[in-house]
This record gives sequence, C-alpha cells and structure tokens, in this order.
Amino acid sequence: MANERTLRSQVLSGVQCVYAGLVIALLVLGARQLYTSWQTRVAIAEAPDAIRAVLASQESAWNAKDLDGFMAGYWRSDDLKFLSGDDVTTGWQATYDRYHAKYVAGDNKMGKLTFTVLDVDVVSSDAAIVRGRWALVKPDGSTPHGLFTLLFRRIDGEWKIVSDHTSAAEK
Repeated sequence: MANERTLRSQVLSGVQCVYAGLVIALLVLGARQLYTSWQTRVAIAEAPDAIRAVLASQESAWNAKDLDGFMAGYWRSDDLKFLSGDDVTTGWQATYDRYHAKYVAGDNKMGKLTFTVLDVDVVSSDAAIVRGRWALVKPDGSTPHGLFTLLFRRIDGEWKIVSDHTSAAEK
C-alpha cells in the first residue's frame, strides 16, 4: 500500500512538472508575442518621422550640391528602381549616373530642391509608401516641379527608398 501511494505520488509529481513546464512555456511564448507586437507598433509609429528625416537629409544634401549625400537615401542595390517620364532606371549606380548627367555634369547645376511630403502610408513595420511634391529652382531661373511616389523599406534598421516614381509637371 505504501509503495502504491509513493508510486501514485511520483506519477502525480511528474504530471505536475509537465503542466508547470507547459504553463511556463506558454507564458514565455505569450510574453515574446507581446514584446514582438510592441516592437512592431513602435516601429510603425516611428516610421513617418524617420522617413521624413531621410527626405530632409536628401534635400539638405542636394542643396549643398552633395550628390553622394543625396543618394544615401536610396537603397544601394542593383534592384533599386527609378521611374520618370518614359524611362525606367534599374540599380543604384545607374540612378546615380542619371542624376549626375542631368544635374551635375557640364553646365547642369543642381539648384535648390524642396520636398513637400503629402502623406506617409506605413503598410508594415518595414515598408511605407510616400507621396509628395518636389520643386527645383535652377541657377538659370527655371522651376521644374512635380510629384513623386516612393516605396521605402526598412533595411538593416534604416529606411531606404527602393522604388522612386517621379513625374514632372507640364511646362
């Protein structure tokens, strides 16, 4: 009888350990899920300001005639896309070369650039769509301007433009 009670006690103790282990595992998983959910909410809440800071940095770099600084806002990848007019430019270097040829080389001068962000639509913790206006005052007095739609991705903790569709208004 005593052996039977001891055996029953050991079995009960083992079952209690299993239940305790399951409860602890569920608590840890639940806490992890809450933490991940909190991190996602924080990333989404902070995204608009971080993205606006990228655009402000680009604007400042452009106005300082620093094309390299301006291009720092773009994803440095062969998969970067830049669409304007009837042209599709693929890759960071090709996009850099396009800007250089159009705004730096020869008599082309960069001028004063202004971005006006219309909206930042954060679609996930690592992706956002930005719509806005751009305006350029060139040294010759001309004022090209238009609209842009940018796809930003959070890559290695930094927001980068991975796709840029820019249009110019009719002259």
